[in-house]
Amino acid sequence: MEFLALKHRQALALPPPGRPSENGEVEMFSRPPPVVYGIIIAQCVTVFLTLDSGKPGAKPKTIAHFDFSDKNMDVWNGFAVAILVCMVRNQLMASRDEMEMETEEADSDPDL
Repeated sequence: MEFLALKHRQALALPPPGRPSENGEVEMFSRPPPVVYGIIIAQCVTVFLTLDSGKPGAKPKTIAHFDFSDKNMDVWNGFAVAILVCMVRNQLMASRDEMEMETEEADSDPDL
């Protein structure tokens, strides 16, 4: 996750010294780097993690952990997974216009 956050910062970095924003601060990125989400799955236990890629020294933080072997929590665990997936989908959809498609991939797709 830390490597992916570094790649986001590098891709979004503006040339030094940055650019001034409307409130007088110096912006270092073309847009704010995204939050990186992680899911660790070990047998019946799932752990959700996040990492703010806009902060260079940030470490992954645990959001929650879920035990899918607890039959009383099966619906709530399903809701938790669905909510996380929707959050990630919304973040990707918000930044899709800024993502660049490589020309090789576009040329190799027969549907385009």
